[in-house]
Amino acid sequence: MTLLAQRNSQLFSVQSVTSRANLMAAPPDSAPVPGAITEWLSKLAVLKGVPFGYLVPDEAMLPAESIRFFVLDPNWINALFEGATSIGRSSTRDAALDARLVAQLYAAVAPAGTVSGFVLRSNVVAGWPGIEVRAYDANHNRLTGVLRQDVLSPTVLLYMTTGQISYVDIGEPSEAMHFGVDIGQTSKSLRYVTVPAGAQPNTRPGDQVDKASVAVTYRSAGGGKRVLKIADLAKALETALVANNANLVPGTQQQRPFTPAEFALELVEGVQTVRFKNTTQEASA
Repeated sequence: MTLLAQRNSQLFSVQSVTSRANLMAAPPDSAPVPGAITEWLSKLAVLKGVPFGYLVPDEAMLPAESIRFFVLDPNWINALFEGATSIGRSSTRDAALDARLVAQLYAAVAPAGTVSGFVLRSNVVAGWPGIEVRAYDANHNRLTGVLRQDVLSPTVLLYMTTGQISYVDIGEPSEAMHFGVDIGQTSKSLRYVTVPAGAQPNTRPGDQVDKASVAVTYRSAGGGKRVLKIADLAKALETALVANNANLVPGTQQQRPFTPAEFALELVEGVQTVRFKNTTQEASA
């Protein structure tokens, strides 16, 4: 049995050498890169599978309620690819084969040239499960090549996109729109129903009237639930619209009627959005 095992071992060794020789003799572009390899390296190109400790090695770099912008160094990704593809490379023959196939491999994966993003650590990640992110470059162009928007933990969000981020708008899900006022709010901002001739350029119906608001009052017998005085609020909104010419018949100075439709428009509470600016931008290598 021992002799048989030795012969089997020698046979497998010969088969391995023969297989490698045939592989070296074949042209590097004779077959496409296997899909499993392309998929694996494509995930590595956007840091999937990379331990979080490699991305944020110290917790102090990402304290609670903070956001950190970054630009992905392509040299770091190249080193990551090199390490990943060197698994099993045990001879100069393997190294020579890798050198012949590297161009084909990179062409198959096609990693993005400029990639930037941010890591957000905040309770809003858990509080807004459908959080929406819109990233823009320095020329205010929307960056639409989103590569990742993943919740890594209940309070940590990783976002990556092609291009270099100048600022991002992070907001509640769009379906969160409702009517009313925020808890504890003592005033309600006024919105244009129609836009008068003297308004700022590009003002649209529904935009807020600059520095115009009405007081919000509550019933004293609301059982602790702060019930609005609807009639008083409606009257105050109607008066403010007249004073600001914000509900005129278009092209005239004639006031439009104040109906439940206008009242509903004034009470629309849009989704909350916060803008973060990347004030220390660095050009990618």
